[in-house]
Amino acid sequence: MIIKYVLKFIVAILIIMLFIKCDDSPIDISEKPFEIKIAENCTGTNNDLFDSGKQLSIIQSPPLNEISGMAASINNPGYYWVHNDSGNSPNLFLLDSLGNLVATYRVTSGNRDWEDIACVKNPFDCKSYIYIGDIGDNNAIRTNIKIIEIEEPKIVNFDTSIITDLQHNREIFFKYPDGAKDAESLLIDPISIDLFVINKREGFSRVFTSKYPYCEEINELEHIATLPFNTATGADISPDGKEILVRNYIRVYYWTRKGRELLKYTFQQNPQCLPLISEPKGESICFDCKKNGILHNKRSRGR
Repeated sequence: MIIKYVLKFIVAILIIMLFIKCDDSPIDISEKPFEIKIAENCTGTNNDLFDSGKQLSIIQSPPLNEISGMAASINNPGYYWVHNDSGNSPNLFLLDSLGNLVATYRVTSGNRDWEDIACVKNPFDCKSYIYIGDIGDNNAIRTNIKIIEIEEPKIVNFDTSIITDLQHNREIFFKYPDGAKDAESLLIDPISIDLFVINKREGFSRVFTSKYPYCEEINELEHIATLPFNTATGADISPDGKEILVRNYIRVYYWTRKGRELLKYTFQQNPQCLPLISEPKGESICFDCKKNGILHNKRSRGR
């Protein structure tokens, strides 16, 4: 399903729907949540940032039975990468703006529990990469989590009848500083390529990071912020690195980055709260390619 929020943004149910101060001084990352700036009419369909949303289409392709991650393609403008949750094949799907399947890729890395995806242009080598977050851990038993890095392909043949193998560049491993956690939200900062993971459970959702470049061994994540809500299920950063979205099942939280400040300072600011059409199983969210809109997806089996 796809939803459209228009002011500067369009939102979608694929549903389609809607960054730091270079200062190393200490910041408070305690478990004490901070204030949320609730936008006017937050429980309705309008506020200062977004116009009302509406459903644009329903995804009916059988392989897409439990979408849990979504990201706007860079090398294929106007298209979106999505993937299914755990228990499904390690496939990447490319959709058009109405949710129609146009290409399928089989990734050469397993899907233990894929939960989110990011697509960014690396400013250091000017190549576009896909990062798949194999970060789900419902029982909090994983020794480490895995991010799969893939150089983004440019589609020349939109053929839905074939599945093309897609070789991953590398698997990057991370561990939390204080034990295993379940997470469903992945961010890659397009300015620094630093990685951010936001956990889902344990009371308030917490933000963890690892600086780029990532090492070949296991990278230890650093806890940098505690958010004023729980059950984070998806996140994204706008292509220019200036805006951040984190969603849960009932709302979208929105931050604006001040210049090129580090994201750990952005996450210390009060987010604005955006209304979200009811999605009991809503997980993924992303900006569109031109940052004119936000897309979000309601996970559903058997559709």
